[in-house]
Amino acid sequence: MDEIERIFSQAENTCKICQLGVGVKLLKGDCVELMMGISRESVDLVVTSPPYGVGKMYERKGSFIDWKALMLAAFSKMSDLVKSSGIVVIVIADLRCYQDPKISPVRGDVIKRQKPPTTQQVIDAIINGEAKTKADLKNHFNVSDQTIERRLKGNNARGEKKETQTRVKLLSAQMEEVADLAGFYLYDTRVWVKDPCWQSCKYHPISYRAVDEFEHVMIFVKRDGALEINRERLKNDEWSKWGSRSVWRIASVRKNDDHPAKFPEELVERIVKLFSPAGGVVLDPFLGSGTTGCVCRRLGRRFIGIEKDDNYFALSKRNILAA
Repeated sequence: MDEIERIFSQAENTCKICQLGVGVKLLKGDCVELMMGISRESVDLVVTSPPYGVGKMYERKGSFIDWKALMLAAFSKMSDLVKSSGIVVIVIADLRCYQDPKISPVRGDVIKRQKPPTTQQVIDAIINGEAKTKADLKNHFNVSDQTIERRLKGNNARGEKKETQTRVKLLSAQMEEVADLAGFYLYDTRVWVKDPCWQSCKYHPISYRAVDEFEHVMIFVKRDGALEINRERLKNDEWSKWGSRSVWRIASVRKNDDHPAKFPEELVERIVKLFSPAGGVVLDPFLGSGTTGCVCRRLGRRFIGIEKDDNYFALSKRNILAA
């Protein structure tokens, strides 16, 4: 019996399965529920890029707390179905603009965009004795109280402006935390250097914040597992070029018109070749556009993919069949 058939031999009544040729099965529905239908310790590698909780259309029904609960539930299920020697690889970026209502509604003063009077002009007026009070400054420059307040306090908060302020949120740290709770530990990491995401950095032109151009590749193993290391999975030049390197420079997907969060096949190919045996079983519980399935089919790995969105499930089917 084929390994994929064996894995699902007792789960046909609980999982809605779509088989795409030998060794490839897709499941439509909630990944936490459907992973319960996969046999214990049957998966060699989990590789996925889960939702980031950044407000994309498929995430907007939940909060950040909901996202963290989903990640914990997913890792808990993976701890049952991943082999003792298995590996879980998560590709994820930190949130560059995490909304935090605890931060007061004040943003940094963008000097270049200041209209007269500038902060320096207000300071000079005080030093030169041209004005002593806020009222004097207001009359001297013929501006509002709010303008003087902004210049003196070095911010551009405007009256009753209540826009929620943002900060960086380390999703990699959140992921390590939930994985640890589920019985995994962070074995290693890589950094995927991608193309700059200008559209995701709306504060970049008016702050010190850098453009988002890297993601974390987090490698988890079971705390009580027995990791098998086989360096023969890669050729010597692959080991020297990227297998033993912590920084992977791989161009982003150029066209995201059918899915907003694709990751490149080269990234998945490196992970699958490095961390799974030939003919092994690979799972992607957040299948998206089906990239992991396409790569596994090409590399001769058996594959299980889970996707709950109707449109993305159909998209992944098309892409994997065409691989």
